[in-house]
Amino acid sequence: MLGRYEVTLDPADSWAYRTPTLRNIALTEPYMHDGSLATLQQVIDFYDRGGIDNPHKDPRLRPLHLTPAEMKQLAAFLGTLTGDNVKELEGNRSRRAHQSKDSRHRSGRSIQTHASAPLILSLSSVA
Repeated sequence: MLGRYEVTLDPADSWAYRTPTLRNIALTEPYMHDGSLATLQQVIDFYDRGGIDNPHKDPRLRPLHLTPAEMKQLAAFLGTLTGDNVKELEGNRSRRAHQSKDSRHRSGRSIQTHASAPLILSLSSVA
């Protein structure tokens, strides 16, 4: 998976991904474009280390050097982004998944779908 490059075929778009909303972020695991991080704490640790070095890494992505207290505060803040309508959202997701399954079954096609897509969490270094 090469990110936006798959759509534009522009090498500058390699490994570039759309950054989704942080709303309900605590409920949308796994994280990252490939679902490789299972918890928000793993995401915070990943960005605190500065990500993974590769030739396409944005130079603005660098170690954050957060203290344990700051990591805990960041995790708590992200948890506050969960709305009070979670049950409603879960019900809507369940209905959509059921409707999608029914339509695939009627059409005779088998299409793999996911109830929730992996997310990328973008963090900026705090000066």
